[in-house]
Amino acid sequence: MSDIILTAPVFDTLFTPLQVGHLHLRNRIINSGHGTSLGPGTHNEDLLAYEARRAEGGAAVVITQANAVSAGCGDFYVLDEARNGKYDQLAERVQAHGAHCFVQLNHPGRQAFLGPNRGDDILFSASAIPQREYGGVVRVPLALDEAQIEQIIEDFATAAAAVARTRVNGIELHFGHGNLVQQFLSPETNVREDRWGGSVENRRRFALAILERIRARIGNQLVVGARVNLELAPQAEAQTELTEQIVALGNSGLLDYISVSGGNFSSGWGVATNLPDASFPPALWQHAAATLKRQLPHLPIWLAGRVVNAALAESLIAAGVCDAVTMARELVADPDLPRKAQQGNSDRTRPCVGIQSGCWQRVADGKPIHCAFNPVAGREAEAARWQDPANVAALKVVVVGAGPAGLEAARNAALQGHQVVLYDRAPAPGGQLALIEQVPHRQDLRQIVDWFIRELTISQVALRFGQSVTLETLRAEGAERVIIATGSQESYADSWQPWFNGEIHSVNQALQRPAGPAASVLVYDEWGGRAALSVAEFLAQQGHRVQFVTSLSWAGQGLNSTVRLPAVSRLAKLGVEFLAEHRIAPWQDRLQLQNMLSGAWLPLPDAPERLVTSLIPTGNNALYLSALHAGFAVQLVGDARAPRGLTEATREGYLAARSFGQVSSLAGR
Repeated sequence: MSDIILTAPVFDTLFTPLQVGHLHLRNRIINSGHGTSLGPGTHNEDLLAYEARRAEGGAAVVITQANAVSAGCGDFYVLDEARNGKYDQLAERVQAHGAHCFVQLNHPGRQAFLGPNRGDDILFSASAIPQREYGGVVRVPLALDEAQIEQIIEDFATAAAAVARTRVNGIELHFGHGNLVQQFLSPETNVREDRWGGSVENRRRFALAILERIRARIGNQLVVGARVNLELAPQAEAQTELTEQIVALGNSGLLDYISVSGGNFSSGWGVATNLPDASFPPALWQHAAATLKRQLPHLPIWLAGRVVNAALAESLIAAGVCDAVTMARELVADPDLPRKAQQGNSDRTRPCVGIQSGCWQRVADGKPIHCAFNPVAGREAEAARWQDPANVAALKVVVVGAGPAGLEAARNAALQGHQVVLYDRAPAPGGQLALIEQVPHRQDLRQIVDWFIRELTISQVALRFGQSVTLETLRAEGAERVIIATGSQESYADSWQPWFNGEIHSVNQALQRPAGPAASVLVYDEWGGRAALSVAEFLAQQGHRVQFVTSLSWAGQGLNSTVRLPAVSRLAKLGVEFLAEHRIAPWQDRLQLQNMLSGAWLPLPDAPERLVTSLIPTGNNALYLSALHAGFAVQLVGDARAPRGLTEATREGYLAARSFGQVSSLAGR
């Protein structure tokens, strides 16, 4: 089938009810289970508030992140959470907003390295097939014996029974993403020769045994669904045998729905496809969902994977690809997406632009989930406790810099009721985002800039672009509060020019330079972020011959694999060559390479005609210091304060604005 093409957002299907088992769903948008690093180990107030907020925003079902059915193999242990009343608390909070609450049950098998309650000594699987944790360290699991297999089947049933004694509405069995059940289903990870392996039927036995034991224990007390994979990568052919396995499970009569996703946590590429960034197409698993829908017309099919907005969800469901969609990052970016769409305000939904830095990159590092552009995500409990000062009068607020930090600061100051003016010396807003959006696979950044401008216009923020700001400007505006968000200042290697017979540019300069004849370009990176990879792709797409040199251990070392692997793969396909652990510096009257390990000096490769450098930037805080010394009430936020990332920048803009307090209707001027 052809890919779905978006049309005008008319929602004839998305907000119609859906019957799943004995439950009546109010719409077709599901908040899928996903890791948060909130808790950790239990549903504390931070996680309860986070999940409840997605229900408040209009999702029909809120599914927990994976909860372990066996002790010591995951972040949350089902029996402890049920015994301690955590599921009852969660269900009460979710159901209060009209949504249903599901618990995702899982045994990760050889992927049990995830989470603080992991078992570090031995990992178990169907067979002793090695894996790389997140694509890194190699671990060899131990093949489960008969008694251990029986125990895990019983653990699933015991966990389901424990959940059935709570207020929770359903369970989702995690049979995908490379977890234990998929390790039994797949011939790549199951090479057993007993009754649990060998034939297709034998490899299916474990999954069926779990389903049969659960139904025998709880009957129809809970809705029972399964999260599955049909494909290992969106660019690969559908895995015919795995499809046959899932169809057989769907025809067993033991499932109330199937949720289709992809990827795994056992390899770098598996993680990248499990958590696809903006370089992957929207609804990348739609063909897998359509395959199941054709073969299992009686069973509700849910689709995961970059269903980026309500209009796409409507198109997919109306076309018969699936019956419902699941969203995770989209509801991190804006939990009110369902409600806004239903009320006809889709254009006010804060878009998810798939950059990963606030969500998955933090979770992979064991940090609480946030969002690059939603400064409250993962902090819902904190937001609920926020106490604004009483009787605040409206202030004249001047924000300098229309990058992410400044845009968020201006938006929130206006929402607090203050009179806001936003300046930027550039002719258009967005800061770095406005430059980067022209890079291949980063065009989605335009959506977030456009969203900010719509919100600022609605909030009556005065927008003054193409104007530099001085102390006289602040005085003329009558600024009572000033927020400086002037971003970072690129470190520029122009001092190398005497030793290089060609042009030297920073990343920003290279992105703004008109395309010229094909040339030999060397991109040099000392930072390890996205800037160097992005400019290399930008130049390679223009037909330049690009070589990538970095002083770090590998290209994009500061990025997680979901962003780095797709980027370096695209560059390799464009013919870009990589050289790591080499720095560039003047040596013996010319610019040369130095091997970071041996110290040896080498000539630059391929006699480049242009050199583009991505060096570590510095904060652009000159105006802040001047305003501070002049006596203005001024705050410094974002990269102007210290170069970091988008998540930190927008958060600081938000906090700066919130510090002014909410304007009281009795304290207006």
